[in-house]
Amino acid sequence: MNEQLQIVEIGDGPLRARLVNRGASVAALTHDEIETPLVLGYDDPAAYLTDAEFMGAIVGRVANRIEDAEVELDGARHRLVPNEGPTILHGGPDGTWAQLWTLEAASETEARFTLTLADGHMGFPGELRIEALYACSGETLSMSLTASTDRATFCNLASHIYYARSPDARLMVPADTYQPVTNGIPDGDPETVAGTRFDYRTPSPIASPIDHNLCLSRHRAPCREIAVLDEPKYRLAIASTEAGLQIYDGGHLDLPGGIGGRHYRAGDGLALEPQAWVDAPRRAWADQVILQPGETYAQETRIIVTPR
Repeated sequence: MNEQLQIVEIGDGPLRARLVNRGASVAALTHDEIETPLVLGYDDPAAYLTDAEFMGAIVGRVANRIEDAEVELDGARHRLVPNEGPTILHGGPDGTWAQLWTLEAASETEARFTLTLADGHMGFPGELRIEALYACSGETLSMSLTASTDRATFCNLASHIYYARSPDARLMVPADTYQPVTNGIPDGDPETVAGTRFDYRTPSPIASPIDHNLCLSRHRAPCREIAVLDEPKYRLAIASTEAGLQIYDGGHLDLPGGIGGRHYRAGDGLALEPQAWVDAPRRAWADQVILQPGETYAQETRIIVTPR
């Protein structure tokens, strides 16, 4: 195994998490009273070194898509590095998800990772210093993401965990609006979910295909419940401070080497990614992602698992 790859397990039971420093990723999540894995991951940790599906990783410095891979800030234009046709996705081909983070400290219940992205990395202005603190105790996995910069920049981090799902899974998200998209880029302003397949205000089967952002609030808010994945044998709730929740059904998954030797395919996982709204740097909601020197980006997200 690559000597730079580090693995740490945290949790005092019944919930336990395995983390790897490539992407500061959640590689496994298990509960003593639930027989099946709660997330998708790789059997061989070395597979994370070449993973291109953002498996369990922290993605950024700007999660999701930016149209035409170009942004403007304080009157200056910045050409970014595209990695999805003309679009930049999840911070580019060398974003936070592709980096070997530094494992600064670990204990039975906590692990702290840090990463510094240089000024100009992937075309973005400003040196960005990021910290990811994971804590796992009881039936809750918490992640605290913080960042600071020496120059005005954009910051929008997201946890890209693929949650395992069964055909009987139902999803609840208390969002009144969503972002219609073409090729992942918003068509305009958010629209009501009423009468659409994106209405998850009551628990509903997951409608595929879906790779859309549901708008929870205009700005970041105190940590509150933003999603519930109801499975026959457990309830998985996500609470977060974030203004949006990107839902991706893993429609392009075709990955051998999964946990327990599984070959993951479309429908095996569901990414629920707390983050800002899509294409924020180029839109009227850019204030969601602008980070100035002296400010601290701060996201809190909690995953609570309750067996039935």
